[in-house]
Amino acid sequence: MTQFIVGILIWCVILFGAFLIWAGIKKPRSIVSITIGIFVLLFGIGLLSPSKSGHTPHPLPAGMDNNSSVLAKGIRQSKLSYEPQVAAALGEDMDDTSNIEVMKNPKTKRFVFNYKIQGKTIPVYAIYARVKGDQFNAYLIPVKDNKIYSILIDGTTADKQINATTYYGFSYDDMIDMNIENPFDGSDHPDSKEVGDYLVYYK
Repeated sequence: MTQFIVGILIWCVILFGAFLIWAGIKKPRSIVSITIGIFVLLFGIGLLSPSKSGHTPHPLPAGMDNNSSVLAKGIRQSKLSYEPQVAAALGEDMDDTSNIEVMKNPKTKRFVFNYKIQGKTIPVYAIYARVKGDQFNAYLIPVKDNKIYSILIDGTTADKQINATTYYGFSYDDMIDMNIENPFDGSDHPDSKEVGDYLVYYK
């Protein structure tokens, strides 16, 4: 409600500025009225900008600029490392480069997305792994170090916030060839917790 009232006030300022310009243009023409109107109008438009209206998006860090590095980070910090084993057991095509998708942000042309979970917005890398057909697991990997190691969720649910139109594809064999140590293999397993539709792994 407060933002609604603020919005109305901002538009009143803009309309007032436009009125001053219109009044100044009428005969007899008033340069003072036109000048004041322009300043008021620009001030109102400035208030509409994201930084003034309370709609400032959570800042996106640049993150890594190499898709292979993003995938490597995902393998180190999530159960993405298990996907090739599962695929091989199910007889999936290990050479299909559409099975692993490193999602690309269409706005920044990089790999970082804002993702809101538990009331907090976290910049993440998004890596999708095909389950079968058009079904995917989505692995969300925090860009910055925090208590969350990785987030596992159904790809359809992730799509509600990950608005990606393009991706870099990798095959399961590509992942295997990267020869990255499996962090979930051994005695030191990250703690996991179900949070709604999410499976969150904590450091």
